[in-house]
Amino acid sequence: MLAAFGTTRPNVSERTVYFFDCWMKWRDYRFKFEGRFDSIKKEKIKVKLKQIGLRDLWDYQLKNNEIRFKDSDTFAFFKIILGDL
Repeated sequence: MLAAFGTTRPNVSERTVYFFDCWMKWRDYRFKFEGRFDSIKKEKIKVKLKQIGLRDLWDYQLKNNEIRFKDSDTFAFFKIILGDL
């Protein structure tokens, strides 16, 4: 938090702007799911990503039927585990 915001307690507006900027920057490392994408499938994905040490919002963001990653390495890890989902 300190490195990203300059404080350990950023307000809601600061967090929103920061993570939206991340979402926009991470466009190159995105994956779109086809078909029905329900909350059960989302939760399975989040559990798998947590198991390999990725943090929601900081390393990846999952919105609607799309997931984006902070860099090519995390995106590659996701592609590897995608077969297990």
